[in-house]
Amino acid sequence: SPSTNGQIERFNGTLKRQIKAHMRRHNTRVYVPALQGLVDAYNDVPHTTTKMAPSALHRGTAREVNDVSNRLQQKAAKAKRQHRRQYTRLAVGDHVRVARLINPTVTPKPSTFWEENILEVVGIVEPKAQWNSTTFVLSDDRRVTRDRLQKVDVAHLVRLPRATRAPEPTAPRPQRAHRPNKKYM
Repeated sequence: SPSTNGQIERFNGTLKRQIKAHMRRHNTRVYVPALQGLVDAYNDVPHTTTKMAPSALHRGTAREVNDVSNRLQQKAAKAKRQHRRQYTRLAVGDHVRVARLINPTVTPKPSTFWEENILEVVGIVEPKAQWNSTTFVLSDDRRVTRDRLQKVDVAHLVRLPRATRAPEPTAPRPQRAHRPNKKYM
């Protein structure tokens, strides 16, 4: 998951700094023999999130591990409540559009970021854990989180006819003559 990738990248950066410091301190380019000691040193320092060293958590009792786990779950739930975007509530029967997921390297950027289809919410799946998101089941059987949905008022919806082709330009644009930059001549 993206959050796990971030944690791994953070650890990799920390380990990289430790390796560079070791090589500078000992004036060497060889670090492999010291690698286990560097990892052990990292694992013996208490982390700000868990308030315990990873090695202590690994050797800890089930009660200690459960206490840390509960504290982290409470912290995640609190962060979710505090940083939750305020969306209009959705109910079964509401009509929505789904945000397009665009990969800019593959697809050119569209003029709108919403799918044209208007779908109906047919079900709501509440999260099993309080830090997870509610999922909405749509009429095409997709399950989507609220941040990817736009509520549509179908009573006031105006559909515009699609243009069959782009309008012809009135006159061709004149070509600009290439003028060399006098500064570099």
